[in-house]
Amino acid sequence: MTTPYRIIEIREEMDSPEDLGTKVKSWYTWQEQKWLFKKSRSLTGEHWSEKVAEQLCVRLNIPHATYEIARFQGDIGVTSPSIITDRTEWRMVLGNQLLMSSDNTYPDNTNPGNDQRRFVRVREHTVTRVMGILETCKSDILPSLQGNFPDFMDAKGVFVGYLMLDALISNQDRHH
Repeated sequence: MTTPYRIIEIREEMDSPEDLGTKVKSWYTWQEQKWLFKKSRSLTGEHWSEKVAEQLCVRLNIPHATYEIARFQGDIGVTSPSIITDRTEWRMVLGNQLLMSSDNTYPDNTNPGNDQRRFVRVREHTVTRVMGILETCKSDILPSLQGNFPDFMDAKGVFVGYLMLDALISNQDRHH
């Protein structure tokens, strides 16, 4: 059986681990760009499900990150270029940081000493709260991902679109 997608063999050294999330991930540099390698857990299909979701976004013209199936030191996973191409002008602000800044009762899971398991389901992480943050953080700047945003689309519309995509593909891993 042949696969229609190539498997990238990563030969570069990993620069730094990615601490966010529960999966093993590391950053590396390839062709002067930062890339993330996300290792799949055995027998889960995490690598191909990421690629299927990406290809669905391509066909639906939904803005998305680019994924390639990859192997690093015998481990299968996916690799993706950073969406932050100019680190002198841009930085990533996590959703939970914005939610914490607007509500001092919002759980702080940014502290590595915290027990991460208790943050799997956060009752305070609601659509209403996220929409409130997106309303207060209005910006004409939208991420430079693959796909197109309609002219009328704002950050709240993008968020709702991703919720609809999550329902379509049964994604249960929407981060704050």
